[in-house]
Amino acid sequence: MIFEAFQLQVRSDIATGSYLVADEGTGRAAWIDPAQYDAAIVSKIRQAGWKPSALLLTHGHYDHRGGIAKAMQQFGCPLYCHASDAPAVDGEVHAVKAGDRIPLGTLAIEVYETGGHTAGSLTYRVGPYLFVGDALFAGSVGGTAGDAAFENQQRALAEEIFPLGDDLIVCPGHGPMSVVGVERRYNPFFE
Repeated sequence: MIFEAFQLQVRSDIATGSYLVADEGTGRAAWIDPAQYDAAIVSKIRQAGWKPSALLLTHGHYDHRGGIAKAMQQFGCPLYCHASDAPAVDGEVHAVKAGDRIPLGTLAIEVYETGGHTAGSLTYRVGPYLFVGDALFAGSVGGTAGDAAFENQQRALAEEIFPLGDDLIVCPGHGPMSVVGVERRYNPFFE
């Protein structure tokens, strides 16, 4: 498995984590949270000879979806997101939910629902990587619209994501990466 991380400056005060994963054997690739259509990412895909097979959206906020239209046009691959966040996106969406698996060559992308930041917030797992969007940050969590949404998000992370293993790498929508064990033990929102 090949993994690449990028920080895309979508606004002067906001950088968004955007990620590529690819299956070495088949060259099939997925772009997670195409926050903007970035020349460096497109160049990396082309130079590596990868075949984009999926665009994955963790949630529908503008700072995570700004490059989707151009990426879909350029690569002709499907966009996956939760049905609740699909209205935020122009174009065809393949709605996914907890328990779904998206094939990526010999790899499988596992889908987990971590709603709270938005109703349709998703976490995708590919190998040792968890693409959590804004559900979880290093030492924090993403904001929610109220107490019920916060409790849903906190419960989903504690019950669905943390049990997956302490060594899994947390790839957030903003800020540095972390590992599940550190967040489970030291993130103040889970004490």
